[in-house]
Amino acid sequence: MGRGRDKESLYLEFFRDMISGGMSFPLFQEVRDRLGLCYQIGASITKRTDVGNFNIYIGTDPKRYKEAINAIIEVIKKSKTSIELLNKVKNLKLGKLMLNYENTQEIIYWVINDILFLGRPRGFEEIKKEIEEVKIEDIEKVVDKYLKPEMIYTTFLAPKDFKIE
Repeated sequence: MGRGRDKESLYLEFFRDMISGGMSFPLFQEVRDRLGLCYQIGASITKRTDVGNFNIYIGTDPKRYKEAINAIIEVIKKSKTSIELLNKVKNLKLGKLMLNYENTQEIIYWVINDILFLGRPRGFEEIKKEIEEVKIEDIEKVVDKYLKPEMIYTTFLAPKDFKIE
């Protein structure tokens, strides 16, 4: 994942929202509500002009961390081809775009990010078109490239006496 606004970064942002856009999205619904593996779970992206990372965080019982990781991997596999989730995210992003264009502070924030990552600001119609043009094939391709199970790195914060297996 490279430059902040390249297409792959955009598609990973969409996927982050597809799995972690709120309480009605798969990470929360599946891992928290259905399986009861955690209280808090979510995904985030950190972007820089030259590099970035995709994170999924979870607060779980240390004894159940493997089960939680496996559940997260299943959510990723199932969600990467969900046109329903993609359309839900597109609608949310378009709604937020319209609301943000009523807030001068949000407009300034977007312009600054565009200048940093693109070298120029974008207008409302350009951003709207970018959102509308994302396809599920784009999402699946970047997920397959960057979120492979063998590329997962885990960081633990656990009780001192906990032994990681």
